[in-house]
Amino acid sequence: TLTIQASPSDSEIFVDGKHAGKGSITKNLAVGEYEIKVVNKDRSYRPVSRRIAIALKDKRNELISLNRMTGGALVYSDPPGGMIYLDGVSKGKGPKKLSNIVVGPHKIRIEHKGYTPVESVIHIVEGELKKLKISLTQNTSLNIVCGPGATRISVNGTYKGSGTVNIAAIRPGNHKVTCTKPGFIEVGRTIEAVPGKNHQVNLQLDTKQALLANYRAISKSKNIGGWTGLI
Repeated sequence: TLTIQASPSDSEIFVDGKHAGKGSITKNLAVGEYEIKVVNKDRSYRPVSRRIAIALKDKRNELISLNRMTGGALVYSDPPGGMIYLDGVSKGKGPKKLSNIVVGPHKIRIEHKGYTPVESVIHIVEGELKKLKISLTQNTSLNIVCGPGATRISVNGTYKGSGTVNIAAIRPGNHKVTCTKPGFIEVGRTIEAVPGKNHQVNLQLDTKQALLANYRAISKSKNIGGWTGLI
């Protein structure tokens, strides 16, 4: 009789190439030698093959444990000193050597004060030390002032606050800043955020715009036309 217990418990057990079960099996086998193989659907586990001899009236108990295949990574940041996160877990400031990482893809994130965080995917190979250098870009900030009074400020269609808004870090590129207030016509401006630069946007709604907005509201409700030239 041969009893095999595999670890992890969801591992598949094969006897002479034939699937015998999962996790734990007991089989009555004739005298002889048998090829036992244990594999796991998680390919980070190294398969194990073992030859077992069964004698007459033999009772064998075998525990077969699979070990994970691992590799390492050497992570740098430019500038140095960035905080390194592996799959969301802090690993300290770089440069940093990370060991015993399970094979396969992993997320590396670097955060550094005054710089925009960067996330990258690294593919770990068994027995290898992967090198990863991540260049950080200085934060681009945006300060928005909109008046008069309690106005509504949005960036790229997302509400950010009222009156005055300071965005400490915004991605480089074009952004649409809009300012709205009941009774006023929306005012907007597209700004190009340059890495490492602090941007200032001032938007003001005036009384003429308020008058025009009120006229349009009245015109729409009463179907009054022909007043456009008066504004």
